[in-house]
Amino acid sequence: MADSLTKPQSGYGGLIVTLTAEGHEVHVGYATCFRGDRKINGQPEADVRRHEAAEACRILGARPRFFDYAHEKLVADAATREEVSAWIKSVQPDVVVTHWPLDTHPNHHAASSLIWQSYERQGGWNLYFFEVMSGGQTLAFRPELYLDLAPVLEKKKACLDVHASQNPAGIWAVHEKMHLARGRECGVERAET
Repeated sequence: MADSLTKPQSGYGGLIVTLTAEGHEVHVGYATCFRGDRKINGQPEADVRRHEAAEACRILGARPRFFDYAHEKLVADAATREEVSAWIKSVQPDVVVTHWPLDTHPNHHAASSLIWQSYERQGGWNLYFFEVMSGGQTLAFRPELYLDLAPVLEKKKACLDVHASQNPAGIWAVHEKMHLARGRECGVERAET
């Protein structure tokens, strides 16, 4: 589960593309989609961003699930944990990927905590973490697994580009530096962790 709309694509979009291409069913949870009553070009932010995320998931071959939390109101409380846990239980995953818990963004931290709490209560699936904007948001992340992005890079970028309301070029620029650095660590041009 990710906290906002571009994080699945920028953080682990390559993994999603890889898994769906191999025939796996992938569900992507979006904890937040909007901030209060904000509008984008006169439309509610939630509508615009959900539309963008649904299109990105279509490109990736994944199924989106939108939780109805305002960006500023996501917390890892019991009620939210119950909703997230119920969704995970209904999906019956083999693997769950979420934000690394040491993160300066409060929603990334809350999303990670919700997944961790669900894991402690339910288990039965493998838990992995991803990074976003390492050093700026994700802190002290030491990858153990790398994914060579060469076969999926264009599709990962294409799904990020549909998030026109969120400055995809700026997000890509930050993540491209991360891709190149992680690639050097594992001996490929670009990698995702």
